[in-house]
Amino acid sequence: MDSNRLKQFRVIAECENITKAAELLYISQPALSKSLSILESELNCQLFNRIGHKLYLNENGKKLLKYAYKIEELLAQIEEEFKPQERILSICGVGKFFSFILKDYYKDGVKPIKLNVVPDSSIPTMLFSGDADIAVADDYYLKEDPKIGLKRIPILEEQLLLSVPKDHHLAKYKSIKISDLQNESIMRSTAFNESNSWLEKVLELNNVKLNWFMSLDSETWRYYLHNVSHEMPPCFDTSSSYLASREFQYTRNNRALIKVEGTYTGRMIYIWYFEHNQEFLDEFLNCVKKLYCQN
Repeated sequence: MDSNRLKQFRVIAECENITKAAELLYISQPALSKSLSILESELNCQLFNRIGHKLYLNENGKKLLKYAYKIEELLAQIEEEFKPQERILSICGVGKFFSFILKDYYKDGVKPIKLNVVPDSSIPTMLFSGDADIAVADDYYLKEDPKIGLKRIPILEEQLLLSVPKDHHLAKYKSIKISDLQNESIMRSTAFNESNSWLEKVLELNNVKLNWFMSLDSETWRYYLHNVSHEMPPCFDTSSSYLASREFQYTRNNRALIKVEGTYTGRMIYIWYFEHNQEFLDEFLNCVKKLYCQN
């Protein structure tokens, strides 16, 4: 039995008129009448009582209408179940870098992207498991490997900085070794949790223990930043945060930024992806290459 013919029967039953049903179905009245006649022949029974120009369901028609509704519902469920799902680009990494790589990607309109803000150490697991198509990270936990098709595109260099008031005794230095900060009182903030895992690794690799003066939550940090930035004790900063956040622009006249030197105090941030995904990622990767691979 033709499912389309069942749909036509259902519309006729609801309209109680062949002409109205034909208009709704965008077919001619003779074609619809013929379709109904074929259906009745297949079932070897009449489905309507015809009174004037109106059609009224008889008992056979009422039974069939119940099945028609069920069959249409089942067919809709099957169609939905097997409908091709649009694949959504999934990116994992440290959240502050997303603004750099997405700033031009949305120029031609909004595209669905799933952003996963995760610690550096969790990035390889997400990428290798397929939970993320792209990772934004340095090369501490990931290494380019042609054997498995893991590739990378450099996007920006990040430098660890020390931010101090301009009248601080360290403000005169352009750079300072991280080992020379062990006797300094340093303020830390949970506002930079994304960078804290990098900072902790830097301290570990350089065998340095710092004297943390205080630890501020995000809201208190922002209050200090906007109201008394010239009085804030020394704190760590990063070149990428300074570029990305308007809040950091506010402190330029009140603070000095000092380059911190030592093992892993500078790093390159890459876009990581698997070569077998390249066709799906082409639009995104071309945007990244346009931004960062001009030379």
